[in-house]
Amino acid sequence: MPTARCTPSAAPTGSSWSATSACSRSSRARPADPAPAPPRGARARGIPPKVRSGPRGAHATARLRGVSASPRAPGGLGAVLRDAGAEALSLLLPIRCAGCDVPDVGLCPACRDELAPRVRRGRLDAGLAVFSAREFSGVPARVLRALKEDGRTALARPLGAALAAAAEAAAGGPVEDVLVVPVPSSRAAFRRRGHEVAGLIARRGGLRPLRALRTVGAVADQRGLGRAARAQNVAGTMRARGVEGAPVLIVDDVVTTGATLREAARALTDAGARVVGAATVAATARHAR
Repeated sequence: MPTARCTPSAAPTGSSWSATSACSRSSRARPADPAPAPPRGARARGIPPKVRSGPRGAHATARLRGVSASPRAPGGLGAVLRDAGAEALSLLLPIRCAGCDVPDVGLCPACRDELAPRVRRGRLDAGLAVFSAREFSGVPARVLRALKEDGRTALARPLGAALAAAAEAAAGGPVEDVLVVPVPSSRAAFRRRGHEVAGLIARRGGLRPLRALRTVGAVADQRGLGRAARAQNVAGTMRARGVEGAPVLIVDDVVTTGATLREAARALTDAGARVVGAATVAATARHAR
């Protein structure tokens, strides 16, 4: 009877299956395959092999790094796909420069230069240092409005570069050493736009924002409100979590009266964070000097 020569074949690295054997036979006659051994243990009961899904501390590590580990979280995979879809759609529509209205370009070179960071430091009444890349006027103001009101999310990338420069100055060291926390949009604004403005700009600027702040209750549109009315409108409307004992840098698109940044700082401090400062793309004339 012809004999078969068998050589072991190792299982792929990381596989839950045991090693198998590959046989080369010296005869054309192929013996019948032996009957498979009856399953035992968990497989006999219909339970699939155990698959490891990663370290248990992945979510905790991601939170410390300022990255959301959940695909559905605004800072996770869902946000990336949503941002990419919105940006792709904006490229298909007839377009004009957001800064000067020149046709066939989203942002012309001259207006892009107007977004180059010229970081200046301001300070709110509460003592919070705020670093802003540009003054909220002219081209920077028009580009921010185009992003927020017209849904032109492709503009978040050049705006993000300006925010990143302000964030680096505000952090007083590597931005990686602090948690970058964006100011949340109101619920109505999020439903209308489909994204968080400050978080989107931060991601486009290469920052890794952590969604540690959320709004509670209704917040009216801040446009047209005076200083006192703005402060009253946002007072007590934010809650924070996951920041206890951590150094935190607040980021937002623009600072006007500072009411929103003060409320964000209050909520984070109440949650045990150490707020090191704030960074914005732009600041109104009062805060830009």
